[in-house]
Amino acid sequence: MTNLDEAGEGRAAEAIRRIGPVALPALVQLTKGDSSGLRPRRRAGDCQWLSTIGFFAFGRAGAPAVPGLIALLEHPDPEVRERAAVNLEEIGSTADAAVPALLKHLYDPDPGVRLAATHAIQDIEGRLDLAIPALIKKLDAVPRDTNCYIATLETLLNFGSYPEARTAIPSLKRLLNDPDHNIRDAAAGALEEIKH
Repeated sequence: MTNLDEAGEGRAAEAIRRIGPVALPALVQLTKGDSSGLRPRRRAGDCQWLSTIGFFAFGRAGAPAVPGLIALLEHPDPEVRERAAVNLEEIGSTADAAVPALLKHLYDPDPGVRLAATHAIQDIEGRLDLAIPALIKKLDAVPRDTNCYIATLETLLNFGSYPEARTAIPSLKRLLNDPDHNIRDAAAGALEEIKH
C-alpha cells in the first residue's frame, strides 16, 4: 500500500468513503498495524498508511472513531501512537475530545509522536483553554527538540487570532533573542499574528 501513487491513494480514499462509517472500526484496527481483516494480509506500515488514507477520506465524519484513536495514544509502540495522532489530525475539529490526551503526548519519549501530537492539536484547533497554556509551557521545556519546538511555535501562530493566544506574548518575546535563527523567526511570526 505504501507504494501507491497519488491516483492510487485517491482511489483507495474513494473506496473507503463508499464503504461509509461501517469502515471506521476497521480503520482504527489498521492504525495498530493489524491486518487480520485484510486478504491478503499486509505489513503493519501498509496498514497504518491505509488507515490514514481512510481518515483523510472521512475527515470530520471520522469523529465516531475518536475514542478508539485516543486509546491508541497509550499503545506501547511509538509508531502506533504517532499514527493515532496523525489520524486524529485528519479528522480535524470534530476530534476536539482528543486534545487533552494529545497534550500529554507533547512530552512523549518519541520525537515522532511529539511532532504528530503538536500537528494534531494545531489542526483540531479545539480546547484552546487547555491547548494554549500547554503549548506555552512546552516553550520552557528542557531539553528542547528543535522540530517539535518550531511546530509548537507554528501552532501558536495558527491560534494567533484567538484572544487566549495573547498569554503567549511574554514567552514569544523572550524567544526573539534565541541563538537559533529558526526559532527566532518562528517566534517573530507567531508574535506578529497574535498582535494583529
